[in-house]
Amino acid sequence: MKKNKVVSPTIRLIFGIIFIVMSVIALFQSMAVSAAYSLASDSDGTSSGAAGLVVAILMMVVGIIFIAARKNNARGIKTSTYIMCAISLFLAVSAIDSFSDMGIYAVLMLVGVIWGNMATKIQPENNTSEQALNKQTLESTAKSSTTDEIMKFKKLLDDGAITQEEFDAKKKELLNI
Repeated sequence: MKKNKVVSPTIRLIFGIIFIVMSVIALFQSMAVSAAYSLASDSDGTSSGAAGLVVAILMMVVGIIFIAARKNNARGIKTSTYIMCAISLFLAVSAIDSFSDMGIYAVLMLVGVIWGNMATKIQPENNTSEQALNKQTLESTAKSSTTDEIMKFKKLLDDGAITQEEFDAKKKELLNI
C-alpha cells in the first residue's frame, strides 16, 4: 500500500492562530511606537515602527494562509509563506537594534513557517477501496439500466407491440444469457 506525505492540518491551524494573535499584538505595539516617536519627532523610531507594522501584516497574512490552506500541500503556498518570512526577517533584523522584540517576531516567523510547511503526517493511499467503490457504482448503474430496458420491452409486450418471442430474445440479449 502506497503512503502519501501530507502537511498536518493541525500544525498549520495552530501556527495560523499563533501568527494571527501575535500579529495583532505586534500591530498594536508598532502603531503605539510609531505614534510615540512621531509625537517626539524622532525619525529613527518611526521607521522601526513602520517595519513592525509590515512584519505584523505579513505575519497575519501567513496565519490566514496557514488556516485557509491547512490541508493543501501545494508548492505555491509554501513558496509564498517562505517569501513573506524572508521579508519579515529582513525587516525585523533591520529594526532589532532599536526594538529587541522584533527579534522575537522574526524567530517566531522563521520557526513557524518552516515547521508549518515541513510538519507532515503519513497517510495511506486508499486507491483499492476507491476502486472497489467505483466498480460497485458502475455495476449498479449497469444493472439498473438493464432493468430499465427490460421494463421498457415488457411494456411493449403488454401493449401488444412485440411478441413474446421478441421479448424473450431481447431479455436474453440484455442479460447476456
